[in-house]
Amino acid sequence: MTDARQSILAAFNAALTAVDPARAMATAATREIERAQPAAIDVIAIGKAAVPMVRGAISALGGIPHRVFIITKDDHAVGEIDPAWTLRYSSHPVLDERSLAATSELLTWLVDGQSDRPTWCLISGGGSALLELPIEGVSLADFQHLTRALLSAGADIYQLNTVRSRISQVKGGGLRSHIRSQGCTSFLLSDVLGNDPSVIASGPTVLSTRTAADAKTVLDQFGLNDSLPTHLRNAILAEHEYRLPMGNDDRIEIVADNGTALETAALALADQGNVEVAWRDQTGEAADRARVFVALLQHQPKSVHAVLGGGELTVTVRGDGLGGRNTEFALAAAIALRDANLTDWAVASLATDGQDSLTGFAGAIVDASSCTAMEAAGFDPAAELARNNSAPPLEAIGATVFPGPTGTNVNDLYLAVRTHPT
Repeated sequence: MTDARQSILAAFNAALTAVDPARAMATAATREIERAQPAAIDVIAIGKAAVPMVRGAISALGGIPHRVFIITKDDHAVGEIDPAWTLRYSSHPVLDERSLAATSELLTWLVDGQSDRPTWCLISGGGSALLELPIEGVSLADFQHLTRALLSAGADIYQLNTVRSRISQVKGGGLRSHIRSQGCTSFLLSDVLGNDPSVIASGPTVLSTRTAADAKTVLDQFGLNDSLPTHLRNAILAEHEYRLPMGNDDRIEIVADNGTALETAALALADQGNVEVAWRDQTGEAADRARVFVALLQHQPKSVHAVLGGGELTVTVRGDGLGGRNTEFALAAAIALRDANLTDWAVASLATDGQDSLTGFAGAIVDASSCTAMEAAGFDPAAELARNNSAPPLEAIGATVFPGPTGTNVNDLYLAVRTHPT
């Protein structure tokens, strides 16, 4: 599998280069400068990729005057930091008092120093927790309680934001309401399949159209309307007037997404043979999707050298093992390849942020012989999959991929490359 593994890794690395935040942001910023020709810019960057996105923007701005305010996650401000930038660390994935303090300081920064010059908002994954300030009368504990209650009840991200945006000063366009300039351009590094700007970081610059009635519908659906504290329920269902309409010159641009990574990986493999893109924005249970992906390989003509897909899957935890969605996909794919006797394919499932859950791996690359290798190492692949223990057996046979944090996040890639039968 050596050649196939190297081909997969080369395609993955090409995809990561294409969605590098600094590179993607510099390209998008250059286009915006050519379009608008600004005399000065305020730059706000929020998310795990905030610092590299700022670097890309500044490289494009050149000598154009600018102010910069950054909110990012601990350990995500790699490299030299310009002392003129305001940089604050916040909490992710669970918001805490630092999230509120950093957000409050940002709003003060806007009030104290902003004129009507254009504002660029550079937004990447993690913004929902890194940027938050509840409305008056709602505490951090209230916000945390509401989020836990909705998630435990099974609310999806749209339902979650329908309710949370009602009590946030920054979600659902709330941040935009604090920006004085008529022109606000939002540059989004999308970690959301489908690229809905109202979902990416909970849409801080996208005016929410969700009403109190919409929020009540969600609360009723999950039986929460009567169980929430009275003051919290009243705040959610009240009509708030702090959100202002967007400016006439507002723009939203996706600087990179899962499609960018997918198309780049496909192009990187195209010089070795025909490439089939089978999936886009794929969701579902990781093990189930792995079996479907392997089934697709059984019907590929010999002229097809690689089959690719993009998306982000989930894992229903049934056991006490160590693994993530990508290692679970890879382990299930290895079993399916063995059972189908598909000896001429290698399959990978890889997270573009380099961090598949808590495993420390991006994912893994397997083929039909991987199960035999795992058994020789003392693992029963099917039993390990049943208890969600996908990472240890894959690590034991050298199948895992460990790039470390990549500095970007545009969901996951699924890659199959044809090998020669063993």
